[in-house]
Amino acid sequence: MCSIKERPYYKLMMILKKKNVTQAELSRKTGISRNNISLKIRGKHAFRYREMQKIAKILNVSQDDID
Repeated sequence: MCSIKERPYYKLMMILKKKNVTQAELSRKTGISRNNISLKIRGKHAFRYREMQKIAKILNVSQDDID
């Protein structure tokens, strides 16, 4: 079992927390289902490149910041 900091999208989790954006809000803004966002953040599935671009734009960060 890996620690939370070793999860693939740990940076994204921290940015969401810092910007006070919930996974539900991110889901509405991106069109990605809430369940899919949760699975991807937990490392069960990977985000597609276009999804990461969209998320970075919505959160006003670079893609490198969340990847």
